[in-house]
Parts: sequence; structure tokens; C-alpha cells
Amino acid sequence: MKRVLVYAVLLIIVTAGAGALLFNLFKATRVDVARVTRGPAVATVYATGYVEAKERRSLKPSRAGIVDRILVSEGSEVKAGSLLVVMRDSALQARQQAAQAQVQALREKLASDSSYRKSWEARIAELSRTAQQARERAERLKKQLGAGGVSRDDFDEAEARAVAAEERLVTMQRDAEQTLSDLASSLSVAQAELDVVSAQERDNRILSPIDGVVLAVHVEEGEFAGLDRELVKVGDLRQLIIEGEVNEDDISGVKVGAEVLIRLAGNDETLVKGQVYEILPDAVRSTKSYVVRCSFVGAEFAPTGDLKLAGRTRINDNIEPFSGMTAELGIVTRRVESTLVVPRTALTVNGSVFVVDGATVREVKVTTGVQNFNVVEAKSGLNEGDVVVVSEVANLTDGARVIPRQ
Repeated sequence: MKRVLVYAVLLIIVTAGAGALLFNLFKATRVDVARVTRGPAVATVYATGYVEAKERRSLKPSRAGIVDRILVSEGSEVKAGSLLVVMRDSALQARQQAAQAQVQALREKLASDSSYRKSWEARIAELSRTAQQARERAERLKKQLGAGGVSRDDFDEAEARAVAAEERLVTMQRDAEQTLSDLASSLSVAQAELDVVSAQERDNRILSPIDGVVLAVHVEEGEFAGLDRELVKVGDLRQLIIEGEVNEDDISGVKVGAEVLIRLAGNDETLVKGQVYEILPDAVRSTKSYVVRCSFVGAEFAPTGDLKLAGRTRINDNIEPFSGMTAELGIVTRRVESTLVVPRTALTVNGSVFVVDGATVREVKVTTGVQNFNVVEAKSGLNEGDVVVVSEVANLTDGARVIPRQ
């Protein structure tokens, strides 16, 4: 009895397994399909890149310091010359204050009505009167000497006093002139120092060099920023481009003016057109690639800001690229007109496709030609109008049953 029970259980297991196997063998797979069509096929060089403002600047401090004030935020519209960030340098401020104080003090001394200048003028005037009186007395005694009215000693004494007074006057005038000249020289030096410090202080005022929008603020108030620290990034969003990197093995096939097929992040099913307008002459050695710049074809800017600088770029009425968005580029290097093309997703890893034949598929080997993101040239193996599977190809085999999705 137990043996019969065991046989019965084994029979049930084998029957269930065979049923499951037969079900899987004859189960139909739902698939997406497409027709083989005749049209152009293009060969492309692949590149990756980012959407960028054509005119953009990353601003750094001219010297290390503390971020004192930030006057903008991300998205702010700014005109060229707008103040963005103010840096603080305590040592520089101390130098500026000392230079300002010195310049002010020297200017006060050198002013035409200053008490300092007047004190010199008063001393010179006093010595001038003394010298004049001494000279007048000596002249009187000289006349009297001839008439015998005074002695030679009296005249010599008066003459000596007159000469001494005149010498003191000349010395005082020379000292005054030299002192004022020295003060003027000191003022020039102090003013030069103030000009230098003021220029350095102006360098602490970070201004926008272009009309545009603040794309990023990388610091906060009170933060220390070194010379290589990026403070603010400003870009003109009215003209967006793509900067991509092409491998050095492929760059020889890329030419200025070449058509570009662009796939933007978030729009994988739609390609937009572009054009190569610049190839930078020097390689990026870390990646062994060359930077290629591409413009969008048919892009329109729709301003939204008060200054008409902020806004959105639209392509084909439904695609909106944003600064910093990733992109894949297919740079056209060769075009074949009027050839059979098949969606690239129809190809298996073995270079074959599954052609729908009623309720089943047959695997067909295809000789391919030029290809890009979306389509591949079919040189042989297919006919125009053939229906091919474009999904689940990794799960199909020759003769498998399928149900095409509508």
C-alpha cells in the first residue's frame, strides 16, 4: 500500500512538471513590433556631455578671505557689473584705514589755510621783520659812519646782526620749503598705498562680468574661501549649447558643421538635432578625449524674468533642455540615403532579428551597415515591410510564439 502511494505521488509530480514544460514551450510572449522601412541611415560617433550656457563664468576670489556678504541667490537675473559677493580681509581693511588716516592728516597739514602751514608762515614773517629791521639799522649806521657819528665797532656789530638775521630767514624759508616738500612726497606715497589697497579692496567686490542668471552659489556668508574656491557661477541662458567629449580614436571623423543627434536626459525616446560649431584643439589628457561644442537646431528662448535674462529654451515645442542636463550625442560622420533600416532594439547580441511570421517568429541573420542611437542599416537578410520584434528579444528563440502588442 505504501509503495502504491509513493508511485502515485511521483506520477503526479512528473505529470505537473511535464504540463508546466509544455505550457512554457507553447506560451506566447507579448512583444512590441516594428516594420522594416526604407529611408536614410547615418553612421555616428558617440559622445557624452552636458548642456551649458554658451557664455558662462565661474567666479573665484582674487585673494583668500572671508565671505562677508552674498547679494544674490540661484536664479537671480544680473546685469554685467552687478555686485554678487563681497569678501572681507581684516588685514587689508586695517591697511586701508591706516592709509586713509595718513592721507587725511597729510592733506590737512598741506592745506593752504592749515594751522601747520600758518605756523611756518608766522615764523618766517617774524624773522623777515627782524631781518628787515636789522638791515635798516645797519644802513643807518653806515651813513653815520661816514660822518663820524658812530664808531666802526658799532657799525660792524649792526652789520653782523643784520647778516645773521637774514641768514636765519633764509634758513627758515629753506626748512619750511623742505618740510612741505617732504610732506608732499609723503602724501604721494601714502596716496599710492591707499590707491593700491583700495584697488585690492575693490577686488574683494565680486561683480558679474556678463548679463545672465546666477546658476549656482557655492559659498555661505562667514565662510573662508581660498584662491581656488568657486564662489558663484553665472551664465547667459539665452543661448544653450552642449559640450561633449569625443574619444581621441574617433575625433578624426568629426567635422565642424556636422549634424548631431542629441538624446537629452528625461527624453530618451526623442532625438533633437544639433550641429557641431567648434572642436577644441587640445585634448583632455585625463580622459583621452577632445571637447566638441554643439548648438541646438531650431531652439527658441522664452524669457520669464523682468530683465528677459531668465527663461526656458524650447525645441520642437516639447523639449526643454536645462543648464547642467546630461546628454548623449551621435555626431553624424556618414549618411546612406534610401536603404533598409530596422530599429536598433530589434538586434540581438548575435546580430540577428526575429521576424514575425503569423503567431511565431523566425530568427534571421542580418548583415548590418551604418547605425546610430535608433536605427541600423540592414544590408541583407530583411525585406521592406517585414515585421520585426523590438522588445523581449533576449527571451525569444527561433519558432517561439508571440503576441504583438497593438
